[in-house]
Amino acid sequence: MKKFRFPILLKVILAGLLVSFVASGVAIWISYTNQVETAKETMENNINNSIDNLKNYYNTPSNVTNLDTAKTHVKDLYDARVLDGTEYELNDPRFHNNFNEFEDYYRSLDGDIYKNGFGFYPGKAEFQAKYNTVTSALLSTKISANSVATYCAYPASANRIVFLGDSRQIEYEGQENAPFYHLAGSFYEFGEGDVAPVFPSENIQTVLIYGKTCKVYPVNVVDSETEIIAYFFIEYDEASVVARAKRVASTEMIVLAITAAAIVLIYALISYLLFVRNINKLSKASQKIRRKLLDKSLKEPTEINVRSHDEMQDLASSLNTLQKTVLNYAEIVKKETSERERLNAELEVASKIQLEALPPSTFNDEKLSLKAYIKTAKEVGGDFYDYFYIDESRFALLIADVSGKGVPAALFMMRSKAILKNEILSNNNLDEAISKANSILVSNNKENLFVTAFIGVVDLKKHEVSFVNAGHEKPYIISKGKVRKLDGTSNFVIGEIDSFKYKVEKAQFNNGDSLVMFTDGLNESINKEKEEFGYKRIESLLESNACSSLDGLFHSVSNAHTEFVQDEEQFDDITMMAIKLKSDELHLSFKKKDYSVIEEATNAFFENYSHLDESIKSRVGIVLDELLNNQISYEKVEDLRVNLDFYLTKKELKFVLTSNGENFNPFVDNKAKEKNENEVGGHGINLVKNLTKKQTYTFKNNQSIIEIVF
Repeated sequence: MKKFRFPILLKVILAGLLVSFVASGVAIWISYTNQVETAKETMENNINNSIDNLKNYYNTPSNVTNLDTAKTHVKDLYDARVLDGTEYELNDPRFHNNFNEFEDYYRSLDGDIYKNGFGFYPGKAEFQAKYNTVTSALLSTKISANSVATYCAYPASANRIVFLGDSRQIEYEGQENAPFYHLAGSFYEFGEGDVAPVFPSENIQTVLIYGKTCKVYPVNVVDSETEIIAYFFIEYDEASVVARAKRVASTEMIVLAITAAAIVLIYALISYLLFVRNINKLSKASQKIRRKLLDKSLKEPTEINVRSHDEMQDLASSLNTLQKTVLNYAEIVKKETSERERLNAELEVASKIQLEALPPSTFNDEKLSLKAYIKTAKEVGGDFYDYFYIDESRFALLIADVSGKGVPAALFMMRSKAILKNEILSNNNLDEAISKANSILVSNNKENLFVTAFIGVVDLKKHEVSFVNAGHEKPYIISKGKVRKLDGTSNFVIGEIDSFKYKVEKAQFNNGDSLVMFTDGLNESINKEKEEFGYKRIESLLESNACSSLDGLFHSVSNAHTEFVQDEEQFDDITMMAIKLKSDELHLSFKKKDYSVIEEATNAFFENYSHLDESIKSRVGIVLDELLNNQISYEKVEDLRVNLDFYLTKKELKFVLTSNGENFNPFVDNKAKEKNENEVGGHGINLVKNLTKKQTYTFKNNQSIIEIVF
């Protein structure tokens, strides 16, 4: 499935839109908030200016008198709307025309009917002049204070208001002294759904008229603080101010959004031309190069042509150079790989030759058994071992570790092995042989390599081992089930100091004893915690396998070492060699109730008596398997301890099985089973009797003793 790719240009556009919209939104919000606050502040200033203008205007007594007169006439006018016994409704057209039509109508009536009104035509000019002072005050307030609306009214009673004039109609008609829209003095009577405002008796208060919020300024009669002539209303609508600010903000938002989108698109176009186009070139070219590298089809550089005169051009140039470098490096790697494969093949052959130059890893004759093991850290190593008979009674053995690793160490190892063997065979004295070999190796040692070695000569007649330890790990001797380190003088390494005199030491080495040698690669092996395998583990393994065959011993050490190091890389060669002198007697001891005892005992017998006739060894193996199997399978004692003692004479082979089991004679108490060979143990006892000359059983000191003679 192809992975989703997010193009850079789309990222640029989205990021630009996001930033611009956020910035525009913040700017619009700030602008909207400022507009609302400014509009509210302006509105408050206009209201205050309107009130101040009216206060100044009606501080003059004549203006107050004019207002009072105009109010009285208009009030009387509405009181006279009952004419000829007919009550005219307030929605009658004659009550909603301009002032002149209103006056003409009343002038046509009988003057006696309207006593104090316009019927007295000579008072028309005085009334109109005084009324005009009211409309002039409204217009002056409107113009100077820029208020929403100002009008003058008077509450004729608790349930009606008489309007004297309105600044909105004055502005609408375009006449300086035009009358109120509803005529010169409109009337409004509160219905059931209306809420009559509570007019202030003093000061300036806020009331609600027809759902509109108004500041009310009362005007008193001259020289009176209680009798109110009229009220001036300064109408304002805060909600409309906010709504207007919102409309402005919405318009600004649309404009800003369009502008931001245009800027982003322009920026994206510029980005594409300046950056993205070149980035796409680099991306496509790098993908093409990658595909060619993966399928190994990149033979020539893929030219990336970018001429931007900036870092993009530098990057393209770097990629072009990198391709050439990769191609050159690939050619070098190809040659080196071919050379390495050739060298590996040669090293493999060299390693095979090196191992073939060593003697076999096992050796067995009627006098001794020997086993060796080597594991190199590299293709070829510097560890080696050797063994050979000097004469019929002397057997030489050596284990060595050459300094360094790889081919030089391997070549020095081959040379050292040959020189040491030649000198040991040529000299009866071991110290002289080692000293001469040292001088030869020092004389032609341009690589300054050296060898640590343990060289020993086993005298089979004297039952002793003569040895020289040239800076090597000290070996161990296993004798009669006991383990001890072969201490002695540690001479200087071989191949470093010319004319060095090596000291020979001797140790008792009897029949049945084993000598175990190893290089430092074993004891200095480390695990992932950087802990060394160490001498204590080696000694413990030797003690627990003191009665085992050499195969069993090596198997135990190898398993323990593998479990210890696990996957940790081997940094040094590991070599181990052990020799065991054969004896006419073999003593084995086992302290476990486990079937592995059968294999260990059989291997130890075969190793020590390997020179015996195959028919004898085969019969002994079958008898051992049967008797030990019975002990492990049917013995009720859990902490079973079994000792096996073999004795070889010129006439016969005898072995004695001693255990701490219960008193049970298989050759007598098992006669019922012998008759019925189908029963468990019946066939086995018959087989033992048929394969051996003599079988005896005794129970002594709480121990069962079975003696078998072949």
